[in-house]
Amino acid sequence: MKTALDEGLDVQPGPSHELSSRIGKAVEYMVAAMVVLGTRGAVNASTAMVDDAGVDVTFFNRTRSIDVQIKGRTLDAKNSMDSKFVANVRSATFQPREDLTFLFVIANLDSMELGPFWLVPSMEFEKRTNVLKQGEILRITASMKPGTRDKWSEFQFVRKDLAMKISQLGSAVGQMPFRRIDRTGGAAQLLGVHPALRPDRGADGG
Repeated sequence: MKTALDEGLDVQPGPSHELSSRIGKAVEYMVAAMVVLGTRGAVNASTAMVDDAGVDVTFFNRTRSIDVQIKGRTLDAKNSMDSKFVANVRSATFQPREDLTFLFVIANLDSMELGPFWLVPSMEFEKRTNVLKQGEILRITASMKPGTRDKWSEFQFVRKDLAMKISQLGSAVGQMPFRRIDRTGGAAQLLGVHPALRPDRGADGG
């Protein structure tokens, strides 16, 4: 039976909504854990208790951070990879900015694995999304087929690349600024391009 998470629909509170929320939160924690493990702890993760600001996980190292909103769809024996990934974003909570990105992900309930993924900068999402309900809903509809060439395909990748994509945001989605973490108590400030993303520097910053 498909849930609201499968269809990318907005539903009223109830049993199916509770299951969708539970699965969605589990996906967020899995993604966060995979990034921390995949970067050997170089990148840490902080999850939001309440995501009314449109941020599910903030990934950060000692000096910089970036916000990520995660949207998932479940996959099981009743759904195949021939189908479409569909997810909605409420325009009321959507504020595109350079240090916010979307991570769309398939959660296979049979194998308990994640992937494929789509990592889409929020400003790019705003340009390509389908607008529904007189602007209230922004929707992504992406093919899950390997080798597809739809408008979201350039953002698609597989599980083994997740940690790299997060730790080097910008390798697939352009020059992505990070926020500098002000440890003196002031507000976080936008930094330019992460040193690892500069054309003249490698992933190790050298």
